[in-house]
Amino acid sequence: MEEAELDQALRETTPAELRHRMEGPGQLSERYRKIGKVMVDGREVYLFTFNTLLKESNFCIRKESRYTHIPDHIHKASELLYVYSGSCTQMVDGTEVRMSQGDLCILDSGVVHSIGYLGEDDIIITIVMRKEYLKHKLLGRLGEGGIINAFIASAISERAEHDSFYVLRNMSSEARHHIVQILSEYFSHDVYNEEIIAAEMVLLFCRLLRQFRDTDLQKKSQKSFDILPVLRYIEENYADVTLAKAAAHFGFSPNYLSKRISSETGHTFKELVILQRMSTAYFRIQNSQDPIAEIAEEVGYENLSYFYCKFQEIFGVKPGALRSGLGASSL
Repeated sequence: MEEAELDQALRETTPAELRHRMEGPGQLSERYRKIGKVMVDGREVYLFTFNTLLKESNFCIRKESRYTHIPDHIHKASELLYVYSGSCTQMVDGTEVRMSQGDLCILDSGVVHSIGYLGEDDIIITIVMRKEYLKHKLLGRLGEGGIINAFIASAISERAEHDSFYVLRNMSSEARHHIVQILSEYFSHDVYNEEIIAAEMVLLFCRLLRQFRDTDLQKKSQKSFDILPVLRYIEENYADVTLAKAAAHFGFSPNYLSKRISSETGHTFKELVILQRMSTAYFRIQNSQDPIAEIAEEVGYENLSYFYCKFQEIFGVKPGALRSGLGASSL
């Protein structure tokens, strides 16, 4: 489906929207009579389970009906809400969240939220996905590329969980392009569309991680301690880096740098070095036939037994078993 076709399809008036426009903004859809309710903090809200749609898929995508509102409800799944066109106002756990075209909101499961009246130009797309798919398959997978990616992916995931939601505003044109591709594939119902959507979702979150890294974290660092250069230094010097070397490089005392790293990342300096070394080793074991002993030494470990032990502790698989699964020799 071409972008112009998608735009036309999303703007077409559906039978439900025609009914809402005729009945007036205060009238809810008949489907709400079949939706169960639960008590949350002393009030009754709708429970959207998406059990049927998510039974054999990790995600489902829908355009929200216009000329009506969506009352307080919760999901059992995680949700991405994207403003394709126009604007919308959500109430999320009692907080008003105004969103404009191009904004994306990540909502945790179990969060009470509602959407105000949507007019003709207000095209709102919701992507509902299994929580484990968002956290482990997308954010978790993208965090394996190094300690900076891991830090950013964790920050997005934990913020969405802690604050119930997280809004990414003014997304890049590249990120919006991937969303359009996802929608085009989904609504085309063509063969292999789920595989293509899964690939586009990874690309989308890569773009979101990059934007989060370049904007939100940079703004935070301008107000306090800038952790990103320290993480980058560890990524580039992991094989022989020490706390003393890093502290001298940035002009801090080792004690001060150690405390700031712990407070900003939740990990000690030593843990970050180990994570980076192991991530590098994992990538090389998967993508080369270099001897594992050689890889271990090059990432900073002369004690092969220790390397094997830490590798299995972090990844849940022995280096040799990982490589055997790919058909390469383990040593």
